[in-house]
Amino acid sequence: MALKVFSASRLADEDARKQFHREALTVAKVNHLSIAQIYDFDTQAGVDFLVMEYVSGETLARCISERALK
Repeated sequence: MALKVFSASRLADEDARKQFHREALTVAKVNHLSIAQIYDFDTQAGVDFLVMEYVSGETLARCISERALK
């Protein structure tokens, strides 16, 4: 598993947090080899985070910088 922690400014207001939570729940229902599985979205001590599948390998940013996506 992996945690993706969001900066305080990323989900600064309650509306943004609720929208992201709805989107995370929707993506969590998708099961596809090209999409990391999302297990949970939560807030602890004012910090928002996703609990998701850990996928080893290159980051998307590195892939894009080295070659065009197919």
